[in-house]
Amino acid sequence: MTLPPEPMDFTRRLALAGLIGAALPGAARAQAGGIGVRQTSPEGIARTLLQSVTLADGRDFRLILDEFPGGVVVPIHHHPVPGLNYVLSGEAESQYAGEPPRRLRAGDSFVDRAETPHRIFRNLSRTTSVFVLLSFVAEPGQAFFMPGG
Repeated sequence: MTLPPEPMDFTRRLALAGLIGAALPGAARAQAGGIGVRQTSPEGIARTLLQSVTLADGRDFRLILDEFPGGVVVPIHHHPVPGLNYVLSGEAESQYAGEPPRRLRAGDSFVDRAETPHRIFRNLSRTTSVFVLLSFVAEPGQAFFMPGG
């Protein structure tokens, strides 16, 4: 008797998706000069581009590491495209328009909704950063974070 394979945990699936994305035809060109660049917002939120590949249709598949310092509250914003997120460490609270607030902990995953006001994203700790791994597909040069709802 052959047993079915064990389901992969989310971390392994995310890593596998990144490897598959990098191997897709037309995905060999990385975004010029951006890999490893850390940008910090006025609120102190740090965003590091870990990887970016161009897909066959010309869009970019990006992998980002976000660091939300202790006590930070992200201003209301929205995203032009959906994003897949995985909380690496810390605790945060997130709320989209029309939904109740959701508490996020290390090991949780969540979807950034496209074109929906992201009313709340805040670090619940005053001293410890929240680290989130984010992946999304967008047009070349398109920003993921758009101020305002």
